[in-house]
Amino acid sequence: MVRLSDHGRELAGMEYADFRIAIMSHGPVLRNQGAGWKSWKRLKAGADSVAYAAKALAAYHARPADFHAYIRALVAACDLAHRGQLNALVDQMPNDPDAVWSMVRRSRIRPAGPGRGALLPSTDGAGRRQPNWSS
Repeated sequence: MVRLSDHGRELAGMEYADFRIAIMSHGPVLRNQGAGWKSWKRLKAGADSVAYAAKALAAYHARPADFHAYIRALVAACDLAHRGQLNALVDQMPNDPDAVWSMVRRSRIRPAGPGRGALLPSTDGAGRRQPNWSS
C-alpha cells in the first residue's frame, strides 16, 4: 500500500463504480478499491503528468450526466470497499430496486456517511452536494 503524499501532489482524481483513481505529479497513477491506495500505472519517462491529468479529467467529465449521477448515488449509498458489490447487484437486477436493497441488507454491505443508507447524495438548501467524509 502506498500513501498519496509519497508521490507528489494529486493532479486529478476520478471516481468510478468500484474504484478511485489519482493521477500524481511525480508520474504514478494510483488506484483505491477500498483497501487503500496501490500503484496502478506509471507514466512513461518524459511524459507531462499535468497534460495527462488534464486530458484524463476532460475525458472523465465528457461522460454522460447519467454516469456521474449514478456514481454520486453509489458513493452516497455505501463505502468504497463495498461499492463494487452494490454495482454488480444493480447490474444484475436493474429493474428491481427492492431485490437490490434486500440483497444489500442480506450481504451486510456497509452504508456510507451520516445518512446510513441514503441512495441519493445529500444536498444543502441550494442543491450543492455535501461532502461525504466517510469514504
